[in-house]
Amino acid sequence: MPSPNNPIMSQTQMMDATGTPYGPNNPMPISNGGVNALNISAGTVANTIVKPGAGIYYGIKITSLGLGAPTVFDNALGNLTGAQLDAIAASAALAFLSPIPEFGVKALAGITVSGGATMPGMTVYFL
Repeated sequence: MPSPNNPIMSQTQMMDATGTPYGPNNPMPISNGGVNALNISAGTVANTIVKPGAGIYYGIKITSLGLGAPTVFDNALGNLTGAQLDAIAASAALAFLSPIPEFGVKALAGITVSGGATMPGMTVYFL
């Protein structure tokens, strides 16, 4: 008796934000080598360019308290424009880790974090 067709291995494909198709014959790449971490000091007034080119954003961990509300944008120039990748609530708890999908969020232009005198200290995780 022949084995039934496996519906998971159908012709259906997924595409990432750049339009690259993924499917059974072209699996989506994953990183097993870890991610990069950038520390941003509390009270950093200027916006911080975390990565000046395309990458993957994996989240923020709050490392010291502050009243500010950090926001992360898909932007390579340090501007607070482009797609908003993440927003942390004001006065986030120490060791708060932003909930991001397991495989991260793709940034097509770059990764920029908002600054301000009341911002908490934080570590940004990215590739």
